[in-house]
Amino acid sequence: MMPNPPLPIASLPPIATAAGLLLLALFACAILDVGGSRKGLRVAALAGIALALAMALALPWIPRAAGPGIAHLLREDAFARLFAALSLTVALCVTLAAKERPGSYTCATLLTALGMVLAAAAGDLVVLYLSLELVTLSSYALVAYGRTRERMEAAVKYFVAGVLASALMLLGFGLLIVGSGTSAIAALTLAPGPVGLLALGAIVAGVGFKLGVFPFNLWMPDVYQASDGPVSGLLAGGGKNAGLAGLLRVMAAVALGVPQWRIAIAALAAVTMLVPTVTALVQRDARRIVAYSVVAHGGMALMGAALLTPLAVTGSLALACALALASCGAFIALGALASHGLASLDELRGAGLRNPLLGACLTLCLLSLAGIPLLAGFSGKLFLFYAIAQDGMPWLAGLAILASAVSLWYYFSIIRALYAERGSGKCYEVGHGTMAALLACAILTIVLGVYPEPLYRLATMAAGALF
Repeated sequence: MMPNPPLPIASLPPIATAAGLLLLALFACAILDVGGSRKGLRVAALAGIALALAMALALPWIPRAAGPGIAHLLREDAFARLFAALSLTVALCVTLAAKERPGSYTCATLLTALGMVLAAAAGDLVVLYLSLELVTLSSYALVAYGRTRERMEAAVKYFVAGVLASALMLLGFGLLIVGSGTSAIAALTLAPGPVGLLALGAIVAGVGFKLGVFPFNLWMPDVYQASDGPVSGLLAGGGKNAGLAGLLRVMAAVALGVPQWRIAIAALAAVTMLVPTVTALVQRDARRIVAYSVVAHGGMALMGAALLTPLAVTGSLALACALALASCGAFIALGALASHGLASLDELRGAGLRNPLLGACLTLCLLSLAGIPLLAGFSGKLFLFYAIAQDGMPWLAGLAILASAVSLWYYFSIIRALYAERGSGKCYEVGHGTMAALLACAILTIVLGVYPEPLYRLATMAAGALF
């Protein structure tokens, strides 16, 4: 008997197919926006993201060799699949929460998701640069949504920082291409001497803008505080991780044999963890507090890039995935509260009692960011700290534990405000889409905390694809 032929879908390249589905959803949304069908536009966006997510998750997680044509530009490996699934999950939650938004908002969200997917899969420096720029350019429009004075000022700060970062990133990539004679990431070689170190420094500065590496993170608190809630969730849960994916791709190819790299990046990671953590202690706006915590978590994820070992990178990937959903959910919830005039800690007093479901979801996300056991954040931090200590930098793991311990103060200050008694507060409601997105983030945070083994397995496969 002849064996059954493989199903046609099993031979599809997951990343390229997911990107194609996002493009189709984008074209459909543009057409529906012209026709004035806002409900159909949102359905098309959700369907496109969901199908792309299914494509990234459902197909076998096996290495795929680069084929002819443009296939060598995109890596169809486990690393790309993991970040694609993470980015699309965040984009799906953001689209669910952004119900009463215009078509341009939805299209910009789809473009951002497309850039995040392509950045993680980039096998060429040109593709990586264009993908990260696509994320940044579409984010400019999202940050400025609503055109309030506060959001326009934040968008201008974001734009100025983004232009400088793009120039530095282009300089670093250009030096690598000239020194290597190719733009293919797998074939890159680092020029000896100051030129090679300059290339690495420029790349860290440029890509560090996306990741929030100190001192290139000065724009983040202002932008996250001023932006629409779902936009802040998209940037914190997806855009930041696109920078991490690009940095790990390049550094795994060129920085393994550079001893100065390990010390410099470890120092950057330590400063990026500690300075925002201390700064957050004196903040009174809840969104600004969470923004500084997102910066500090970017420093923790950067520890894997400092060591560049499979175990350390696995820990960074597990932490990035675990905290992305909690960051996204926290900003969506805080954005919904801010739309009712509840932004500072004083204004939030009793807000969790007046909408118990929203308060419970926000509390779970904050507890996960704090690293409380049985939630995804605890599992991710525990594995990363163990990996860093095992790979020869126990002092860096100790600083990360110290930063996590200090962060408990400001996370619990928000939770304490949510459930403080205040009789004069009025009840408020949020949209069904917002609650669906919050429930999804909260449920996934609990599931990955109680049963983290699948996440570790996928993170291990993704890290193995880099080495």
